[in-house]
Amino acid sequence: MPVTKKKIIFVITKANWGGAQRYVYDLVTSLPARQFAPLVVLGQGEILADKLTTAGVRVVAFNQLGRDLRLLDDLRTAWALYRLFKLERPEIVHLNSSKVGGIGALAGRLARVPKIIFTVHGWAFNEARPWWQKLAIKLSSWLTIIWCHHVITVNQKELAQVKRWPGAKRRLVSIHNGLRTPDFLPQITARDELQKLLPALAEINQPGKIWVGTIAELHKNKGLDYLVTAYPSAVIIGEGEERKNLGGRAYLVGAVPNAARYLKAFDIFVLPSRKEGLPYTILEAGLAGLPVIATSVGGIPEIITSMESGILIKPQNLQELSRTLEFLIKHKDKRARFGINLRKKIRREFSLARMVKETLAVYNQP
Repeated sequence: MPVTKKKIIFVITKANWGGAQRYVYDLVTSLPARQFAPLVVLGQGEILADKLTTAGVRVVAFNQLGRDLRLLDDLRTAWALYRLFKLERPEIVHLNSSKVGGIGALAGRLARVPKIIFTVHGWAFNEARPWWQKLAIKLSSWLTIIWCHHVITVNQKELAQVKRWPGAKRRLVSIHNGLRTPDFLPQITARDELQKLLPALAEINQPGKIWVGTIAELHKNKGLDYLVTAYPSAVIIGEGEERKNLGGRAYLVGAVPNAARYLKAFDIFVLPSRKEGLPYTILEAGLAGLPVIATSVGGIPEIITSMESGILIKPQNLQELSRTLEFLIKHKDKRARFGINLRKKIRREFSLARMVKETLAVYNQP
């Protein structure tokens, strides 16, 4: 007798390739094929859609679904999601990103979806905004929590921020991101390949030169303006709207497929974010054995123990970032020790198998 598969619909705002998109892709492609029939609804962008289609996953594009608030488009999206949920009759809807969390949760409730799950990849109220915007975002975040059956935070800190809100605690669970080990290129090969993509890298692709770099979306939340000021020769892999403000002050390689493969090109990895959830790039840098400098925001302190498996600094502190870079550049032994310790921790605590197992437990709760 054939087993009836559970229909599960994932919804995500953008179809580019960032942490939330990586999370959705890894979950969808790791679900037990005999138990689940997944469908992914996504907004603007192509990378995630192409990867999912190649993996044989059903995809529905909602072109009006974007990150910015647009009342008419958002109402159309809510109506379109409601109609899709009524048509598909999923047992589970799994929402990702703040805006689609609220819209999707409301549509799911109206469509009487049995289980609505929302994964928080970073509360939007932690961004630098006017107080009245933060207040409005907190209210919408609380409504999203209440409308969902379960809310997954990717770090303990952001669970603690909301667990005392009315009706929130029993819905909350924290599950760290997990990942497979990337297929890293050796350092010399990685540097040569990046130089082919950006010939200006020949200036630093020389014996004895220290490469300081990062992989990040060029977004204000990533704090890359501090990195390029503290270290003007930084190598940045990624693309985004902040390129116009960073150009001329760093080596901007642009978006690169399978960017993690090139991590061993770096001697030091830096992520000076203003806001984070639990960044995949730090997990990947750790698996590459790199020493990491990162800001003490979001779930980063749950990955890095400062001066043991990396160095944590305050966000938006140029002097501290500059001093820390100078310290690590001078102390090769510290770089080696931090990289070894971080790799051990990530292998032990941040596997994809663990993340999938803990998420399936949420799916299977009554």
